[in-house]
Amino acid sequence: MAVNLSTFPLAIDQFQKHYEIQAQDIPGIQRFQELKLKASRTPSEETELANLTVQYREKFISADDFNRFQDALVNMEIFIKDNVEGYILTKQGEFTNYVDAAKNTVQTTKDSALQTIEQKKENVITYLDGTTAGALRNDIGVMGDLETVNKQSLVKVANELRSDSIRVDNKVGVLSTLNTTDQSNIVKAMNEIKSNLEIAYWMGV
Repeated sequence: MAVNLSTFPLAIDQFQKHYEIQAQDIPGIQRFQELKLKASRTPSEETELANLTVQYREKFISADDFNRFQDALVNMEIFIKDNVEGYILTKQGEFTNYVDAAKNTVQTTKDSALQTIEQKKENVITYLDGTTAGALRNDIGVMGDLETVNKQSLVKVANELRSDSIRVDNKVGVLSTLNTTDQSNIVKAMNEIKSNLEIAYWMGV
């Protein structure tokens, strides 16, 4: 079984930093490649290769470097799947419960406030009904039931009715200028004229 080169999640992995190859590195790298490709090396060549490996460690990405990175990535995936997902789901449930509880608290507070306002309104109405102003209000009735255009106040309603009455008087004319005996209203005047016409008819006038 392959050894896992990553230390995560017990510890944070430390990765080798690498740098670009420079022109002055070419001879040494070529010698490293030459020795690396030899099927058989002398003890001195082995020593030389080991020294070159250390010297150019930051220039090459070795199999161990890549394997360590790969193992770290797999360990991260396993950690997320086995730990983080469950943690997130747990926190989601806690957050949902918190939001629901907050909504219920707000709704309860709102309902309680509305009930308090309604009760205070009823208390004010009950108090006013027991006063002279309240009794007067009850005698007046509901302003919205008025058949006038203006329903804001009794003064405006009276002015509207007076204005309508003046307009009617202007169309009827001045009652005192009637030539009838009864000048109190149009109906009585018309009845008087009708009666006079009937008398004249029977008298043959």
